Amino acid sequence: MFPPVGIDGSVLPQIYTAGRFPLDVRAWSVEYCNPNAHALHIHGYRGRMRSNGVEAPLSSGIATISPQAGRTSYDQAEAGWHWCTHFRSPPGPLAIPAWVDLGPEAAYARERMARITALHDESRRSPAAGVAAGAAVLELLAWLALRSARHHDGGRGAAAVEKVAALLREQPDRDWRTPALAKRVGVSVNWLASRFRARFGMTIDRYRLTQRVELARLLLGSTALPVAEIGAKVGLPDAQHFNKVFRAILGVPPSACRGDLARIPSTRRVITHPD
Repeated sequence: MFPPVGIDGSVLPQIYTAGRFPLDVRAWSVEYCNPNAHALHIHGYRGRMRSNGVEAPLSSGIATISPQAGRTSYDQAEAGWHWCTHFRSPPGPLAIPAWVDLGPEAAYARERMARITALHDESRRSPAAGVAAGAAVLELLAWLALRSARHHDGGRGAAAVEKVAALLREQPDRDWRTPALAKRVGVSVNWLASRFRARFGMTIDRYRLTQRVELARLLLGSTALPVAEIGAKVGLPDAQHFNKVFRAILGVPPSACRGDLARIPSTRRVITHPD
């Protein structure tokens, strides 16, 4: 349950960029990074997309959310346009990263993105419009979460996968294993592994590591705890292994996330958004 919204919209997503933008990138030749915000896109072209090493197909009407500080690249079959908003969000209804096939409902999503863009533009003159824009993003995320659940599964199956994901998010430091998770939610190991990957675009082990690294990133950015102690807190007590996993998922060493999260450096051939 979300807390009541204050007059400043403090519990709503904070929007940095919103609009309809062209994109023409072939053969993964450019890599994008936004250290401050998640990126929600409604795509309007064919191709493939990589986000933190996970690859997924793109076509008109696909919605994706790339995680904050992640690395995203494209191999487009054709140039095109996408609706985009970059936002920082409180805990919300849709797991990130996300890939959702909107099908005939894509028109509704584009309409909502156009509304968000208009409100974001107006927020330069009216703080109330900024609050309304944040509320519109939260509403769209909730709608995408419902649409994703219907698309990937239904009933008991969807609940089982979501419960596993929730366990991994709530207790990322625990040494969860797929057989134990499958037994806990009452499904077979193979079924859970297959449906989980279809839902989240990655394996259970990769999702668990991503949650551990995200928690470590937050601790690095908000505490003075030693790196080794943070690694132990998130379930990666071996310092060398922790550093390797952290680099593999975020593309930077743990030391780059110490203090201000916005200081995460870009690497060669990476476009870092200045949001």
